[in-house]
Amino acid sequence: MNNFNDYSQKRIWKGKKNPLIDIKDEDYLFKVPDNCRIKNSNKINIIQSVIRTEYDSGFVSYFYDINHFSELKNDAATPLQFSFLIIHEWLWDFFPSNKVNQLRELNYLLHSPQLDELSTADLTVIFSNLDFPKDPIMQKPNPNALNKEYLELGENMACYGKNNHLHCWGREFSKEAVRALNNVQIENISGLAIGFHHGCLIDQGKIACYGTSGYNATWGSQSQEIMQNIREPLSLYSSKDLDCALTKLDGLQCYHEERPIPFLSEPYDLVTTNEYSCAFTKHGIKCFGMIANSIKKEIEAIDLMKVVDIAGNSTNICILFSKKIECFGSSIPLKEDTPQIFNPSEIAVGKNHACVIDDGQIKCWGDNRRYQLEVPTINNPQYIRAAGDYSCTRDSVGIRCWGGGDDRALTQCHKIYTRYKLTSSINF
Repeated sequence: MNNFNDYSQKRIWKGKKNPLIDIKDEDYLFKVPDNCRIKNSNKINIIQSVIRTEYDSGFVSYFYDINHFSELKNDAATPLQFSFLIIHEWLWDFFPSNKVNQLRELNYLLHSPQLDELSTADLTVIFSNLDFPKDPIMQKPNPNALNKEYLELGENMACYGKNNHLHCWGREFSKEAVRALNNVQIENISGLAIGFHHGCLIDQGKIACYGTSGYNATWGSQSQEIMQNIREPLSLYSSKDLDCALTKLDGLQCYHEERPIPFLSEPYDLVTTNEYSCAFTKHGIKCFGMIANSIKKEIEAIDLMKVVDIAGNSTNICILFSKKIECFGSSIPLKEDTPQIFNPSEIAVGKNHACVIDDGQIKCWGDNRRYQLEVPTINNPQYIRAAGDYSCTRDSVGIRCWGGGDDRALTQCHKIYTRYKLTSSINF
């Protein structure tokens, strides 16, 4: 439990004060007993305390309910409940999802007085009967069961993907990419990234890209050819003229027509702008591209142990700490008007504005000439995205977007080149 917000380690615990999204995986993993259900109803009376996400690279992140964790830790009547919950998450390193009953049986044993009475031989027999592996395993989560969803924004277009659905919208000069993406037949999306006039997705372990770069169509075709040949992609990143994929076998693989991409040792995440990018590695932050040496040194010197989140877009990168925000780049409003924060969880950056989720509320600052700061009423935002002159979030209603100026093409997402008849937000 000591790797809270530590991006240099294999595990990150990120606390949320608002209730977590109910991923409704209980009956997928095991049949919940009737006494755990609401009387006269089939609904499960269980709180979503932790959402664990595993990556093939070995990296594991946990979102947890701060209020529920605090109640468990301070409940003198049930002192073992908190330990049971933490050990439960740890034991998933050793059991596949279809072995939840064996996992729970072992967890009960580890928290029982019987444990002290057992010999090594007894424990060996028990572990063998439970099919306990000698080494940790990395199980591949079932995106359909967990309802994995993706919302990604570019300066001129945006896309939302979930399971076998993809819905994109955007401005007139991105219509070809939007139309192409909206006509893609998807089996199970597992990655998404949006650039200037193009988008890339992972479907069934393969990358496909549609559209062109901000400069020319030749770049777009070359990038598409290279990206589709990348092996075992885990996640995608795009900007105006850069496409990257984090892979299981080959680390970070990128394509840029004019600039070489340096070798990065053990990368596990990336933030991109239109001019430069910064990768998170086990050895700290490494930036590359058209970035001033002074800014590069300042960003790379940041202690990742103190970082809550990092986001970038256009020419800016902002770093979220527990009590402050630091922004780097050409946008003066981003640097001067940062809000006071108390319990931040996530940050998103546009061209001249940025937004943060703090104590369950969205706070935006910077330029408001295109209504970037006019946040609508949001109920329990789950994450925040920004690009160019607009922002979007996912709340209990659906996808909500604001900003974008008078044309509303990026915020009235149901009007531009869609396959679905939707209201003013994408509903669920």
